[in-house]
Amino acid sequence: LLQSGLATGCDKMGDRQVEFGFHHREDARQDADANFPSNAISTCKYTRLNFLPVNIWEQFHKSANVWFFCLSILMYLGANTPLFASTVSYLGILLTLVVMMSLSSVLAFVDDERRRNADKVTNNQSAHRATAPTSAGTPGGTERVSWADIVVGDMLVVKGGESFPADLVVLASSGEDGALYVSTANLDGETNLKLKAAATATQEILCRAATSTDGGN
Repeated sequence: LLQSGLATGCDKMGDRQVEFGFHHREDARQDADANFPSNAISTCKYTRLNFLPVNIWEQFHKSANVWFFCLSILMYLGANTPLFASTVSYLGILLTLVVMMSLSSVLAFVDDERRRNADKVTNNQSAHRATAPTSAGTPGGTERVSWADIVVGDMLVVKGGESFPADLVVLASSGEDGALYVSTANLDGETNLKLKAAATATQEILCRAATSTDGGN
């Protein structure tokens, strides 16, 4: 459904209703935030709170660590109980295990911090979101917004050479008949450009609105 020159619209899929447009209504943005996942990405394996217990749990899933841990327990029992005599100190085996696990933990933490920093760089990239005309007569335009703050239903303006900040539906393009070429090399490694096209109805409406806004130029 298209209303008010695409200022408001929806796409019905079963019982779901996705509003798209300028989201000048605050309740529309709140609904999008509540009903859909955030656009912020997170490739981190841990949080700073659960790193230590989760990492230790993972390391004890390695058979070598379990073997040396059990071996150190047996050596401790041999040295401190009358069950059997042990000539090998349990401290040497245990300390070796602790050192190796500590080094693995440090490497895992450093790698996870690199992932977290890369996520911040990606989430803080800027996109151009369309804004609605105001009641005072100020024409609509675009505003800069971080990728993490984009919600389902936002209308975005993507310029040539820019990366897509999310999965997008093409409403209009400056190309002939709404055609555009998309590179997916960072997703599947293919360097060939993919031809996409906007729907005829939205292409005509938005191009007509842009022409009237520009005074026919």
